[in-house]
Amino acid sequence: MAYTHFQYIAYQTPTFGRNNVNDTWMSALSAGDMCDEIQGVTFQDNGNLSEDAKKRLRRLAAVVNKAQSELVGDQDTTLKVFVAPEFYFRPEASTNHHSYSTEEQQHLIAALANMFTDAKFDHWVIVAGTVIANLVKMPLTTPKIYNYYNTAIVIRGGAQGFVNAIEKQQPSSIDGVPVDGGISNPFVKTNNYKQYYSQWGVRKKRIFDVDGIRMGLDICLDHAGPVAFNPKGAVMVQDILRVTKRLTNEYLARPPFPAPLKELSLHILTAGGMSIQKHSVAAKNGGYILRTDGHPGMPSTVEFKRVTGYSSPAGTKTFYDLYTGAPNPAPALTKSSSTFPNCPEANMVNIAATNTSALTGKLKIPIPADYNPTNMSQNILTFPVTAMP
Repeated sequence: MAYTHFQYIAYQTPTFGRNNVNDTWMSALSAGDMCDEIQGVTFQDNGNLSEDAKKRLRRLAAVVNKAQSELVGDQDTTLKVFVAPEFYFRPEASTNHHSYSTEEQQHLIAALANMFTDAKFDHWVIVAGTVIANLVKMPLTTPKIYNYYNTAIVIRGGAQGFVNAIEKQQPSSIDGVPVDGGISNPFVKTNNYKQYYSQWGVRKKRIFDVDGIRMGLDICLDHAGPVAFNPKGAVMVQDILRVTKRLTNEYLARPPFPAPLKELSLHILTAGGMSIQKHSVAAKNGGYILRTDGHPGMPSTVEFKRVTGYSSPAGTKTFYDLYTGAPNPAPALTKSSSTFPNCPEANMVNIAATNTSALTGKLKIPIPADYNPTNMSQNILTFPVTAMP
């Protein structure tokens, strides 16, 4: 299908927060009530999914269906891009840091793959947030040691669609899992995950095409950079983030290609506490970046911006500490520097939503009284139909 336009649709909902009583992060919220099954937007259970996972699947199906039913003057030449926030699929139960087993994760992804095959989703791309899962790394230790996955699921709707699973490369201290157990953490020395996620065939999955439209996806902290890692007291200066932006540059450095590489038209950011970073935007001049965030403490949780050009400010950028977010001008590492060369920064203009549809009843995630803040809106935000760059 030759798409001439696209339309950004954001699922605005909290996916975690902070407990007012004990001042700790609440890594997962209640799955809420079981939404009614939507005809044509169903999944097969086969007894392999927990009640928590089924509730979240049903709610996502109901929210996407509501978004589809409320479109006005929709055309087949418009690609709909629906984005849910990071941590959408995270169990309320605290077992293994609020994570599903990798076995259930695979069943959940299979359910998502079959949920949006109806013809009414032929012209949709659905970013279903991320799935938090665990894998036992050392089963004979007491306690057992786990690795943790944070996987974004991209679904191309319709019968001829596809599913793309993209791993978050860098865990954050607010992710609610042991940072040293993140599967791609550069300081995990006891397995081959770092080597695996350094492979080109794995990393390039976050850049994908939909009928000739090139898109890229960042997951929260992957969009940041540069940073000073501070594992176990030893500062290590690295610029391993800005993942999608660096990946686009690597594509250009890996000839030959059968044809010139297309630049990104759409850069998607699913997050839980990460605003758009000008130096990390990878969309081409005239392209767009789309952000949906589940962190209720952010000044804004949904953004849609058009790139009007790039500039390289003079000087250098001071890096910041990965764990605190504070500037760290004096790393204790021989021959290290407190600054990195500037990266071209995107100049952008904001585009406002044209419709806000409130989520009520079973479509709304229940918020506990000790949750902070309590006033994050739960809506579907629809943005204007926009010419494809």
